[in-house]
Formats: sequence, C-alpha cells, structure tokens
Amino acid sequence: MLRAIIFTVAMGLGSSLMADEVKLPTCKINNLVDAKKCMTKVAYKLPEYEEPNDGMASNDKLPVMRMLKAIEASPKDLKIAEEADFVGAVLLHGDEHQIVYFAMKKGTLRPVEIYDLNTVDIESMLVEKVSADDFFLGLDGRDYDVYEDVAYALKEFENRN
Repeated sequence: MLRAIIFTVAMGLGSSLMADEVKLPTCKINNLVDAKKCMTKVAYKLPEYEEPNDGMASNDKLPVMRMLKAIEASPKDLKIAEEADFVGAVLLHGDEHQIVYFAMKKGTLRPVEIYDLNTVDIESMLVEKVSADDFFLGLDGRDYDVYEDVAYALKEFENRN
C-alpha cells in the first residue's frame, strides 16, 4: 500500500518515476500498429489500481507537443517527443488518474518516458488553453472514464483566465 501511495504522489510531478520503478518491455516497432501493441505491453507492466490500464499510440505528435507546451514541460521533454516516430500513453485508472507519455522510434527498443501527470493537477499546470483530446494523443478520449475530468479541468482553467 505504501508503494502505491508513494507512486501516486510522485507521478503528478512530471518525474521519471516510471522508468525508475518498472523495466519497460522491448518492442519491435515498424509502424503504428506495432506502436499500439507496444503501449499495450507497457500498460500491462505498470501497476494497476481500480481497473486495467489503457495503452494508446499515435503517429501524430502535434497534440502531445501542444499539451506539453501548455503545461510548460521542459525543453528536454519537448525534444524527446519531437524526435519520436510515434508517441504513446498509458492511462492508469484510480481515484486520481495518471497519464504517462512515451516516445517511440522505429526499431527494436524500449519506449522512452516523456512525461507523467496526475489528471487532478491539470488545471494548476496549464499556462495556455489546449484541447482535452490533446491529452489523449489527439485521439477521441471520450472512451475513457477520465475524459470528463480532463475536460472539466480545462473548462475551469478557461473560466479562470
């Protein structure tokens, strides 16, 4: 239980805790289908809370780049995302959902963690307006239970500014 509490607290800080805690699987990535399979493998490797984790991937990096800029991620994080062939994410379901973002290049390798965040912290992290779908790699995030939480945080940010 203590490990889960430490994990939850640290996850929202944009740390590299995932890379330190879990040995990510090696994936052979040639195309988007392979990138999606890789994120599914990663989702199975990460701790589960209330329900199984969801993995997703995209070859469109622009939504993730917008999101990273909107939360003022470091230049290093932006560069990792920009140089990737594919971006991926794992959504960890819990009272406070976590989203961990990954960069993937073509070849046989492990995905590289870009950034992780706690969805309850989104409103306080934002410095500019962004779409809720950007947090879900530009994919239709409405399939996920946390989508409404993200959309609400973005609306609150907009109302505040």
